[in-house]
Amino acid sequence: MSREELLAAGPDRISPPEQPDGSPSFGVVRGHIDRALTGEAPCFEWTHRDALGHDIPAKSGWCACPPPGVD
Repeated sequence: MSREELLAAGPDRISPPEQPDGSPSFGVVRGHIDRALTGEAPCFEWTHRDALGHDIPAKSGWCACPPPGVD
């Protein structure tokens, strides 16, 4: 995957279909996105997947930039 492809990829392209606990990646990540967009800053463990299909465990944190209500 090129740098440009990586930067354009959504979470579904860089995550396995399911997280290690068996939950579907898309549903879980959508919840974290929604929380960040409402002003929260969720921090969570996440498994990413590299271009060769290897899983990469990570700690992730998201926030809205700028936070809601800031011009």
